Amino acid sequence: MVVLDWLIRQRPDSAYSRFCLFRIAFENPQTLGSTFGAADAMRRLNQFGTLLASTVRHTDLVARELSVFWTLTPECNSEIVRSRLDEIVMKVEELGLDVVPCSVGAHVLPLEHAEISGARVLLDHLASLPAHHRFGPAHDYAIS
Repeated sequence: MVVLDWLIRQRPDSAYSRFCLFRIAFENPQTLGSTFGAADAMRRLNQFGTLLASTVRHTDLVARELSVFWTLTPECNSEIVRSRLDEIVMKVEELGLDVVPCSVGAHVLPLEHAEISGARVLLDHLASLPAHHRFGPAHDYAIS
């Protein structure tokens, strides 16, 4: 949050003012808990976070709020965004977390026409925006 607050406060002409923030949200953590059991659901979310952190560069930051993951990256070109979205979707499927709806958003900042006063306001605002990728639960999913 401290890094995000600092980035938000950069002047628009600063080299640090443009960055990309990915939001990966497992939208029904209760279903994860009832499907796998609370302990296994938490283990899978932890594993997803570890895999996500291992796929990004050392300059990128990964954070988590229960079943929502955030990745902050200093680069924002469309090729990187597309590649990251594909990687994220694959990781979700690998861990069987696709039993619940999941949304993945990629947001290039600074946001135009948005009054952002701090990191918490920014994260809440991004959560209200439409996701770039949204996929529902896998059909006929069997737990082994």
